Amino acid sequence: MPEIVELKIFAKSIKERFFDREVIRADYKKGGFDLNAAVAKKTLTDVRGHGKEMFFWFNGLPAFSVHLMLNGGFAVLNENTRPAAADVVAELCFEGGEYLMVFDPDGYAKMAPFDALPQVPEATRITETEFYSLLAQKSKAAVKNVLCDQNCVRGIGNAYADEILYAAKISPASKCGKLPAEVKKELYAAMRAVLENAIEKYAEMYKGVTCGEMRDLVQVHTRARMTPLGELIKVTEIGGRKTYYTESQRVF
Repeated sequence: MPEIVELKIFAKSIKERFFDREVIRADYKKGGFDLNAAVAKKTLTDVRGHGKEMFFWFNGLPAFSVHLMLNGGFAVLNENTRPAAADVVAELCFEGGEYLMVFDPDGYAKMAPFDALPQVPEATRITETEFYSLLAQKSKAAVKNVLCDQNCVRGIGNAYADEILYAAKISPASKCGKLPAEVKKELYAAMRAVLENAIEKYAEMYKGVTCGEMRDLVQVHTRARMTPLGELIKVTEIGGRKTYYTESQRVF
């Protein structure tokens, strides 16, 4: 599933391609939301990845959000290279004949109108004070479960939770309430550093990309047997999620 890092890259690619271009027509195949009425004859003014969703503005106003779910993505195509109709969840035809499509072979990707961005803080923007308060509120929970909980902090999924905890050298099973103050600080710093570094590096590596997962920089969330440092990667399940970690990660 695309996480905050991928969605930031997708948003950048889409905005660079379609900014200030008018939508000729649009169609949301699932119904329940009249996409054409919302954006036809309007110009794209902003696209943002926030959490695990994408948010679109037209004529300066909020228009719709997209959740790609597990295997969805965006595609930039023309009339002759459109994908199989069965995979298309929505399409926006822009002036010049280019299409921005939302596709999902599973059919689960969804769209909805929105008025404002969610109030739950995003992982790249949450303040230290907010983060420490969150850990205190979830004192009995495993730290990995809190990082992955979109009602606590938005944007981190299974892969990046493992990467953040590996960078901070904290066991994913550690309880939030057991983390010492200095370790909470290390976790916050690791979260920001891992995500911001990935966004910066992938923005160069994946220019124009609008779908897929980006895992070139992963250290521990991988099928490889060892990390780049030669540490044996162990696998367990936490909160129903396959979790990758090493013995060097401290348990609290």
